[in-house]
Amino acid sequence: MISGSVRGSVALPLAIVGLLGNLFVILVIGVKRKLHTMHFFLLANLSLSDFLFHVILFFNAINFISVNWLFGTPWCQGTSYLLRCFLVTTLLLLCAVTWECHTAVVRTPYQFSSEITVKKVAVVLILWVASFLFAVLSINLAGRSITYNDKTLECELNSKSPDKSKAVLLISTTLVIIIPFGLIGKQQYQIRRVVKQQITQIIQQQRCIQANNLEGQHVHQQEFMKNVKESKDAFVIVVSFLVSYLPMFVMAGLRARLGESDAMYNALFLANLLVQAGATWNPVIYCFRKRQFRRQCYQLVCKKIFEVGSSQVSPQ
Repeated sequence: MISGSVRGSVALPLAIVGLLGNLFVILVIGVKRKLHTMHFFLLANLSLSDFLFHVILFFNAINFISVNWLFGTPWCQGTSYLLRCFLVTTLLLLCAVTWECHTAVVRTPYQFSSEITVKKVAVVLILWVASFLFAVLSINLAGRSITYNDKTLECELNSKSPDKSKAVLLISTTLVIIIPFGLIGKQQYQIRRVVKQQITQIIQQQRCIQANNLEGQHVHQQEFMKNVKESKDAFVIVVSFLVSYLPMFVMAGLRARLGESDAMYNALFLANLLVQAGATWNPVIYCFRKRQFRRQCYQLVCKKIFEVGSSQVSPQ
């Protein structure tokens, strides 16, 4: 079985990179006023969820190295609730990002406003509260206890009532995974269909726009294409989430059927490591996929560095 020191030496750097990367995204979006749109507000909340997720994984990585749990029973129990809470929060925020893109492209194209409003912020807060309540209820209603497993070196859920636990697991899986991804898949399909139709129309209208100098229509089309780009970015983030989390769901199901073994523990660790990596590379997706975000990062970081460097050069 993979030793705790090896686990910690891999998980700890990932946790640190994930903390710094997601914190950087939050700071850039918070500081730069040009990024104060609803789309980037939702991405900032996704980064906040990943940041808090990495805080827990940071302590877990230290625990891997020390082998024994160092942080007390309340933190051991709390991590199980919080990890589930952040997982559900990420899923719901992905639904919100896709819903926003669907509204901008399908429901109200050329009329969509990305302005941050009190109502939209309240909806995001409700998603956070709902995620926490779901995490608490799904564990307590299933009659599960939380104990430390010295094989996996993690705090895990143990079922006191297997039948009740399976029923709650089926309901929670349907509510949190099947329904959200069903909605996301349906909306992404509708977005792709509308985009294909609209792009064909836009290409046909370009000559008419240039001939008649319809600047307002041209601006609307630019805004529509920007919303299309954001919908593609949302699709990439959703696929990234699926790629990183699907092995963990599969391994959890296999563990319930096949039982405990060293090979199973190793496979679970690798699946969890992929989940951690998925929460780490989201900032990389933002930087490579979003030109506006890259531009603001350059203005915030690179220009400051150049200014400091040029001020320290003494005149000859």
